[in-house]
Formats: sequence, C-alpha cells, structure tokens
Amino acid sequence: MGGRKSQQDVTRLWAGAMLSSAQPLANPQQIQITQTAASTARAAKASVIRKFGRVATRWLAGAMLSCNQKLAERTTPTGRMISRVTGDAPAMRLFDFMAAWKVNIKAGRDAALTGCGDAYVNTIVNGYTAKHVAQLVAIATAPLTAMNAEAQREISELRQRLGVTEGAAIAMLRALGQTDVVLEYLPQALGELTERHKDLLERLRCLDGTDPEIMRLKQQAHGAVEIGAYDRAEGLMREAEAADLVAEQRILEQVERRRSSRAETLDQRASLAELRFRYAEAAALYEEAAALVREGDPLRRAKYLCHAGLSLKYGGAYGKAEELYRRALTLEVQVIGSDYIYGRATAVNLAELLRAVGRAAEAEPILRHALEAIEQCLGRDHPQVVHAANNLALTLTDLGRPAEAERLIMRALAVYKATLGTEDRTYAILLNCLGGVLYTLNRPLEAESALKQALTVITGAIRSDHPDVAVIAGNLAEVLRALGRPADAEPLLRQVLATIEHALGPNHLLMASPATNLAAVLADLGRPAEALPLRQHALSLFENVLGSDHEKTIVAAGALASVLQSLGNSAEAEPLWRRVLADAERVLGPSDPVVGTSANNLGLALLALGRPADAVPLLRRAIAISELSKDSDEEALATSNTTLGAALLATGDFSEAEVSLRRALFIFERTHVFNDENTLPCLAKLAELLRASGRLLEAEPVLRRVYETLVRIYGLDNEYVASGATNLAVTLSQMGRPAEAEPLLRQALTTCERRFGQDHLTTAHAALSLGLNLLDIGQFGEANALRSRALAIFEIHGDVNDPELPNMTRHLTGVIQRADNEIPTPRSG
Repeated sequence: MGGRKSQQDVTRLWAGAMLSSAQPLANPQQIQITQTAASTARAAKASVIRKFGRVATRWLAGAMLSCNQKLAERTTPTGRMISRVTGDAPAMRLFDFMAAWKVNIKAGRDAALTGCGDAYVNTIVNGYTAKHVAQLVAIATAPLTAMNAEAQREISELRQRLGVTEGAAIAMLRALGQTDVVLEYLPQALGELTERHKDLLERLRCLDGTDPEIMRLKQQAHGAVEIGAYDRAEGLMREAEAADLVAEQRILEQVERRRSSRAETLDQRASLAELRFRYAEAAALYEEAAALVREGDPLRRAKYLCHAGLSLKYGGAYGKAEELYRRALTLEVQVIGSDYIYGRATAVNLAELLRAVGRAAEAEPILRHALEAIEQCLGRDHPQVVHAANNLALTLTDLGRPAEAERLIMRALAVYKATLGTEDRTYAILLNCLGGVLYTLNRPLEAESALKQALTVITGAIRSDHPDVAVIAGNLAEVLRALGRPADAEPLLRQVLATIEHALGPNHLLMASPATNLAAVLADLGRPAEALPLRQHALSLFENVLGSDHEKTIVAAGALASVLQSLGNSAEAEPLWRRVLADAERVLGPSDPVVGTSANNLGLALLALGRPADAVPLLRRAIAISELSKDSDEEALATSNTTLGAALLATGDFSEAEVSLRRALFIFERTHVFNDENTLPCLAKLAELLRASGRLLEAEPVLRRVYETLVRIYGLDNEYVASGATNLAVTLSQMGRPAEAEPLLRQALTTCERRFGQDHLTTAHAALSLGLNLLDIGQFGEANALRSRALAIFEIHGDVNDPELPNMTRHLTGVIQRADNEIPTPRSG
C-alpha cells in the first residue's frame, strides 16, 4: 500500500495501542506487549497527524496517558470521535464495548455493593500491607530531624516502588496521616494517591499553550507536584488561572482557548483537593470547570459534571449530586445516544444514588439496562455480571419483588463461586443480599443462616470494624428480632451504630436504619425511654437528607409519636400524629395504608387524653382504609375495631360499641388468633360493656376467657392475671356467688403483695375487694381487718390519685357497722 495508511488502518492501529497499553506490567511478556503497543501507537500517531492534523494528535497523546480505570473515561470519547470521522464501524463497536465495561471512572469507588465505603478487596498494594503503610505514615508525620537512617531507607524504598520523588512520597504519606482512613484502606488509599499524583504529573507535562507565562507557571507547578509541594503547586495553578482570566479579558480572539485552559486547571485543582479528601471543594471546582467548557464539547462538560456529582455524593449532598448526574446524562445522550449511556459510570452512579434515597422504582430501569449491556459484551457467566446483578436484585427487593431478586442473586452466587471462590468480601455481600431477599419472602430461618454465613466470611476477609461488616450485622439483627429474639439483636445493633458513626460520622443517612432498628428492639425489651433519643435522631436524619415529604420521614415521625405515646406522653404525641396524618395524605394519597395507620394512632392518642368523641371519626376512617386495601392486615383491622369499640363505650354508645367489639372478635377467630395476647383488649372491653349494661350472665364467660388466657400467657404470679381475677371475682360476687369469688380475690391480693409490696395502693384496692366479698359471706372480723389495713395504706399515700377511695372506704365502714349492730350481745352470768 505504500506510505499512507487507510482510515480503517489508522483507527485499528490506535485501538490496538489503547487495548495493549491498558494491560498491567506484571511480567516480561506483558512488558514486550506494552512495547509493541507503544510502537503501534507511534505509527498510528504519524498517520493521524498526516490525516487529521495536530488536534487529533493531542487527542491521541491524552489517550496514551490513560490506563486501567482512566481508560474508558479519557479514551472512549476520543476513539469514538476518530472512528466516526473514519467511518470504521468495527472501531465504533469496540469503543461502545469499552464504555459499557468501564462503568466506573473513579477507581471503582461506586462499585461498592452495600453502599458503604469503597469497593476495595485486596489487602496488599505495591507490596505493602496496611500495617507497613501505617508505619510509613508514622515516619512521614514525625519531624524530619527525628528520621534515622532506617527510616530514610524505608522512605527511599517506598519512593522507588511508587516511582515518585522522595518529597512526593512523604507528602502523600502525610496526607494519609491527616485523614481518618481505616487501617485496612491504607494500602489502597496510598495506591490511589500515587495514581492521581502520576496522572497529574502527566497532564502537567503534556501542556499545549502559547502563553510563555502560563507555560512557566505550569512547568513550575509540575516541578512542585513532582517533589510533593502540593500547596506550592496549587498556588502556581491559581496564578495560572488568574493569568488566564486576564488574558481572556485582553485578547478576545483567544477566549475559547483560555477558557479551556482554565477548565483544565480547575480540573487539576479538583484532583489536588481529592488528594486531600476535600470533596466539597473538589465538587465546586469541577462544576466551575464544566461551566467553562464550550458548547461544542458536551462529553467533556459531562465528565466534569459526573466528577462533581461523585464528590457531592461522598459528601452526603444527595440532592445536588442527582441534579449533576442528570445534567451529565443529558449531555451524553446528545453525543452517544440513549442506547449507549446505561453502561457508563454516570448512569450507574445515578441509579445507586436513587436507590440510596428510597427511589428504587426510578433506579430499576437504569440498572436493568446496565446488566443487559454487560451481559451482551462479556457474557452471562462473566464475574463482572455479579455486581450488576447484585445491585438490580437489591433494587427489586426494595420494590417488593423478592422472587425476581432471589433468582438473580442465586445466579450471581453460582457464577462467583465457580469463578472466584467463596472466601472473599464480594461473596459475603452476595450472601447478605440473599439473606435480605429470603427475609422479605417470609423465610426468616433461611435468612438467618445466609446472614450468619455472610458474617463469618466477611469477618475472615476484612476487619471487624469495617462498614460492610456493620451492614451485614444490622441485617442479621433485624432477622433475629423478627424471630422473637430481641436480646440477641441488641448487641449487634449497638456494634453497627458504633462502626458507622466512626466511619461516616453521626449525621450520615446510613445511621438512620440501625438507629430505627435498635429503637424497635429496645421497645420490644420494655425500654421505650432508651428508644426515644434514637427515634428522634433517625427522624432528624431523614428530614435533613430526604426532606419532610419523603415516605421514610413520615414513617419515622410516626414511630417517634408511638414511642411518646407508649411513655404516656399522649399530649406530645397528638400534634406529631396530626402532622404525620397530614403529610401522609398529601404525599401518599388519602387511601394509603400509612394514612389509615396514622388515623388509628391519632385516635388512640385522643382516647388516652379522654377525648373519645374526637377519636371515633378517625378510627372509623382507619377501618375504612384498611378494608379497601388489597393487602389488608386482618389482625390490624381487628385491633382497629377493638379501639373503636373502646371509644364508643367511653361515649356511652353501648350498641355501636358492641357491634365493633364483636366484629373484632369474629376477625380474630377467623384468623386463628382468638387466644392470642392481641385478643385480650377486645375481650376485656366486651366484658366491661356487658357489666355496665347489667348483663352479668353474658359477662361471666367472657371474663373467664380473659382470666384463663392471661394465666396461660403469664402464669399465676402476674399483675395482669391479678386484675383479671379481680374483675371475674367481682362479677361473681355481684351475681350472688361470693364463695366462688373468694379464692380469686385471695390470689389477687397475694400477687399484689408480692409484685407491688405490702403498702402499695394496688394492694389496698385488692384488700378492699376481698373485704367486701367477705362481708357478703359473713366473715366480718377478717373483713374489718382488711378495711383497717386498706385505710392505713390510704393514709400513707393520700386520696389525691383516686377520688373514689373515700367513698369505697365509707361504704365498707357502714356495712361493717350495720353488721356489728345485728350481732347479739352475750348475757352475763
């Protein structure tokens, strides 16, 4: 063919060079491959210069500087542009494949399956363990005068291994020492800092400008970065940016060129900020860089916006991050088309962000397209498919489709087990996902087994205080609570909270879920006062991150109101329930189950405050919503009818109250929980209604059921059993059967004495009830002794807590006095 190459030859040479340069230099054979790639690239470069000029040459130079994680980010747009000009369809498919495969442009940080921390797996990088890196950090952060010969040798060896200057090595170690990096992450963090350092050096070395002053400043910045003088480099870059601004104002014909140079400088400054973990500053710099990019280069602007979104996500600014991701996607669609964006980092990052803030329905189509793209490029059994399948499975579980999720995760587990084994962090995270799916499918014992296996695997692979360990432990605790083992769940949840707080801080959104779960466990254990601050903190996190109109925020507010109500603070709970009800109606619709639950709980609060008439319409509405729901909880419906019956009884509407209570009993019987603890309030209220209506014959069997159920659940030595025995005994006495009532009342008095003490008011009431019953069977002496004992207790406590106590005492005294007058006086002699 001679000296000139065809357009297809140019593109294929360029593509071959890129694929070869992406390989790590692990052995001599691979080094030879890379040398071949360099030779091929030089040939491609010469052809591109002849055909497309210097601009294409600069594209190629920038692409040659990229490797591994940066490859898709920096070369794919360039390759697509060249291949479009040449019209080479095979090359187009090649770069589409690269775009789909390299879905993460920032060192794999967003590939984390759990949403916690970075997706690091290896524990040795550049031949250094975490402990060794920590020792090097300690050496670097100590005064230079304290560095002995051994320490200098260590630093020199590190410099050689990393391929940087001694000053740069010390600067990077000091940067690590000034941040809260988990020990296990130190090797990976050092590797990432080295990569960024070298990448920045390469970009500063390949400068293309005509302003000598700017070139001088950036060359000086290159020298400063090379020796680790990052502050000096930043100052020089600021000077370069300032010089660019002045030149932009003076020379209008060079405005576009200067703006582009300034954007690159801002990008470099953002990289410096990321080197020192200043993500908010980095995001602002990336945004400023994106604003400077000309309209004709949308992919470059999208790249800066995606970088900014990533930094904002790390900083917890989810709303702003979503906005930037969507802007970047819009720009990418303009150039690449909607069929090619789903495998790119921007789309996947957006989907993970949406799921993290509870918008799984929006995340699903994005993740499904991403999985299809990876499967099409790499095959269904490639290990890379595992991550996409796991993310989609988690999203489907959030959407209430666990059966689909189970099939996906089982396939992912089989692929990973066959290719990479079962002893690493990723396999543990897949088991964690499976445990969540099984729990959602109401298979808690299988879920417990999967989560325990996941916890065993991950604690063997990484440190026990790693955030991923906390996530799995939290899920296991939730399953244990569902299995009725809250005492086993409590220490796990406390460990989870401590780990996440240490890693992410107390105000991160990931603190909300374990705080909520621990509060529920404490309530199960009868410690609602300890649950209150946890509920308050969870609500604050949801409000600050998700907003007051988010469903999770509404549910958290309702949970806080429930705790207040359980603590007897119905007056504080009422306004909070009203807010929850209003927000649920506005956000979820008037017929949503959350609205029904909120109406029912507000009715309970009003009933506790002595306002049954206000509670009745709310309770009726809750029942109506529950009946309309497709997934109606019949036990909850029966409980709502019980509460309505209690409210109607308090208003004196005995007829309607009885209808509600009997309907509740019918539902309980139909659902086979008639003897369950939840049925007792309904039975007790029905008995109260029957007694108040004078229907003692009907009340007796109901009261006897209550008493027998209480004994079966709690045993004889219990205050609830004592109350049930007293109610049954009083009814028997009123029916003229005091002899049957006496043993029940004696049992109740004995229980009160043991549970509350000899001088408690509850014991006094039990003594009075027994005394009245003894009067009916003519045992006046013991009745009088019980009367005296009760009066002595009342004198200790006073009558302020129960205004009926004096009336009861006077009644007993009068009965005894009349009985004494009827006893004949013995004659003398």
